[in-house]
Amino acid sequence: MRLNPAALGPLTAPAPAPEVSTRSRRTSREATARESRPPSSDREAGDARDSGALQQAQAASELAIEIRLARDAGVPDTEIFEVTAAFDPDGDLAANRRVIETLRKARLTALGYDVTMRGDEYGRLRAIAALMDTPGGTLTDGDIQWLRDRLAADPDYLDRLPRRGMAAPATGDGDQPANGFMPGLDASQAETVSTLLAP
Repeated sequence: MRLNPAALGPLTAPAPAPEVSTRSRRTSREATARESRPPSSDREAGDARDSGALQQAQAASELAIEIRLARDAGVPDTEIFEVTAAFDPDGDLAANRRVIETLRKARLTALGYDVTMRGDEYGRLRAIAALMDTPGGTLTDGDIQWLRDRLAADPDYLDRLPRRGMAAPATGDGDQPANGFMPGLDASQAETVSTLLAP
């Protein structure tokens, strides 16, 4: 049977597709791109995990070096084991760094260094050293009296400073003294101070 064209009614042209502006298309593409990227919080969390893992790996490497140096310095294996037993590669980074610093102090002590200096004394001495190393720098009356007071209590105070100070902190940045020891004053600085204080 053939279809009667008249039964279809009047033919009309299809309605034109709605126009999409360039701006709409661009906005749509940007939205799609944003959806395809991970949220910034996820990226930041991933970066933090990567940074933490790297710092822990650096701490483990620093500890291995410190263990070797401690043995070379004559620190007993029993003491090394007791100190390093608290090191946890997956644990708290600050706690792991304290383990490294404790072992470093034991090594320096075995080598004859005095690492019992308090932070405030060390800071005062380093400020004095900075003044002496500055062209035209002079010690204040307070600095001179502070040094005289220590010499009155210990006549060998200045002589002992090159081997008396603090163990370098375990920061993992590599910017540390070669042997991990930070003297209150080095030999040259101690001699300069001694000359300045001479009557």
